Amino acid sequence: MESEILEIVEDLKKNNRNFAYFCKFTDDQRITGEETLITGTDVIEASDTSIFSKIQKETPVILSFSLVNSIFKSKAKEGLFPPVLTLNPEGTLKGRYTRSATAVHSPIQENVKDHEMEEKIIAARERIRNGEALQVVVSREFGPFSLDPLDMVRTFLRTDRSLYVYYFKFNEYEIFGSSPENLITRDRTDLMIEPIAGTRRISIDESENEEIAKDLLSDQKELLEHRMLVDLARNDLGKISDYGTVHVERSMEIRQFSSVMHIVSQVRSKLRRDIENSEIINAVFPAGTVSGAPKDRAIRIINDLETSPRGPYAGCVGLIEPEKMDMALTIRTIYGNGNGYFVRSGAGIVKDSDPEREVDEIRMKSYSAVGGKLNEDIVN
Repeated sequence: MESEILEIVEDLKKNNRNFAYFCKFTDDQRITGEETLITGTDVIEASDTSIFSKIQKETPVILSFSLVNSIFKSKAKEGLFPPVLTLNPEGTLKGRYTRSATAVHSPIQENVKDHEMEEKIIAARERIRNGEALQVVVSREFGPFSLDPLDMVRTFLRTDRSLYVYYFKFNEYEIFGSSPENLITRDRTDLMIEPIAGTRRISIDESENEEIAKDLLSDQKELLEHRMLVDLARNDLGKISDYGTVHVERSMEIRQFSSVMHIVSQVRSKLRRDIENSEIINAVFPAGTVSGAPKDRAIRIINDLETSPRGPYAGCVGLIEPEKMDMALTIRTIYGNGNGYFVRSGAGIVKDSDPEREVDEIRMKSYSAVGGKLNEDIVN
């Protein structure tokens, strides 16, 4: 099935118009998606979330990782994108999209050595062993690639099993992806975070996948990391929620995507009445699954080890209105500003991490976004 709304997006792209296409798959199998297309002319850049107080109707938003500088007073490197981008909405169109019943498996090539990345992972592991943090997510960028964004988005819609598919074009800034994870979802007073931690490649053999899932759920390193990030999500929600309402509703379930499987949990709470959207973002940003724990220490180590800016990677994109918000975590995401397209992925490092295995995980995640294009940009 083709998306009729994407045909409109194609015309907007040809005419260099600004738009935000956002599709959320709401059922457990992630088959049926709710599409939103917002068009507009005026793109607004900001350095913090105070701009959210001016939002009166459903508005598309891109938040880059450098937003941490206004929340933690850190010095994250500024990237291709400003910390906050919004599009002043002029028109909105809604639709529904139904995926085919079977996901397409994307095979991943054999491991490739990346000595520079291994050294960064070893450095992060040593700082964790020295007590500076419990976990640090170290990432690597691939690109630039020559890609057709609409072809990629159509593939994500048809063949992936992601929670979100999106394509935002704000002037020269473009971002599109297939994210399995949210940063935060708000429906009036209901708040929800679904942390993802724990990754394995999948097989074309379903019986083998059952064994892979059992192995993942028995891996103590992966389980420790996952529990740590669930606790971090609970703590983040606790800052802005009514006392006693934060709870884990779904715990450590396996969720399968086109080329990988993950461990997923769901944390929910009730929002305090005096809290605004800007405060919600400031309480939960960045996601612990893309930064580490404790967040402020992890961000400091990330700034020391990563030589290139993260840009929109590990930020979020989504839709905000006065009492609602749905923000997709920008992982499995491709971005650019007129000079080719890039993808970035990371791995959560803990005291017992195996550098070669973590490099493989980073490659797996990037491969799930750009497929064979990844083979064009490997550093040996």
